[in-house]
Amino acid sequence: SVQEITGFSFAYGAPSLETNELVINSGAQVGASQNPILILVLGGVQATAPKGVYLTQISGDFLIDSATSDGSVQLNAPAGSVLTSDASSSDDALVILGSENLASPSDMPHVTAEVLAVMSLKNIGEFNNELQLQVSQLSANTVLGDINLGQFGDLLIANPLRSGGTVKLRGDSTITF
Repeated sequence: SVQEITGFSFAYGAPSLETNELVINSGAQVGASQNPILILVLGGVQATAPKGVYLTQISGDFLIDSATSDGSVQLNAPAGSVLTSDASSSDDALVILGSENLASPSDMPHVTAEVLAVMSLKNIGEFNNELQLQVSQLSANTVLGDINLGQFGDLLIANPLRSGGTVKLRGDSTITF
């Protein structure tokens, strides 16, 4: 038997930080794995903390300028996409390309960390505007959208990449699953 539920909505509650642009730096950690900081930021986010960065954008798209940690970075957009702060549009195809198609070396990574976990309802990066990474391990999941990433250096896919659409992952070195 099938039960239909209508008129359902999920709310994360009030954000801890609500602003147009966010720059957050910590000498230790921002948020925690099981308790990320809830944010509502209309523009770009810059976050730096040596022990970890854990953020959840509670509504709309999470626009990342940069996230940097020696440990883990966790970025969540349960009601939108995780995109660079300068966004465009996506296509459909499964593509894993080598270094000949990687962005130029002058491009800076948007996320630098040992481990990155990124989750969204819609897209992670865009077809012509990938989220650039310099991470050792990656876990990425979307419900409805595409995953578009560029990687600098060796990468281990820690968990299967799950996408409601296309996966495009480009690297300049070894990518292992």
